[in-house]
Amino acid sequence: MDARHKCTLQIFRGVDHTQQILTGYLLLHRAGQLDLRVETLPVRPESWSFIINVEIAGRRIAYDLQDDPFSVLERACAEYLDGLDSFFVRSHLPGTYGVWEERVHSLGPELPGIGTSPDGALV
Repeated sequence: MDARHKCTLQIFRGVDHTQQILTGYLLLHRAGQLDLRVETLPVRPESWSFIINVEIAGRRIAYDLQDDPFSVLERACAEYLDGLDSFFVRSHLPGTYGVWEERVHSLGPELPGIGTSPDGALV
């Protein structure tokens, strides 16, 4: 019986910051932990090229590689988060993700002094 998890990773061609995440998944594949399929997609005006989508063992995970915070106030963003199990963001602002707060995680260490006040202003 094959204990490897099936994993599909979707990345857009030519987008910065994808190498580190792709390398991590490739190393897991090489170690026999994943059955990895990588799909490279062309960038289109309507695509969110700054997001890497991953499906692994039936779970949907995404990585936001942009420097700007992902806004849950935009309807399309909120609908997107509804379909994810976990969302890792480069510009993490704890306390700003509403009902999705537990699904959103930082891609790196939290920056001291960055966050929001109770009224939602950046501090």
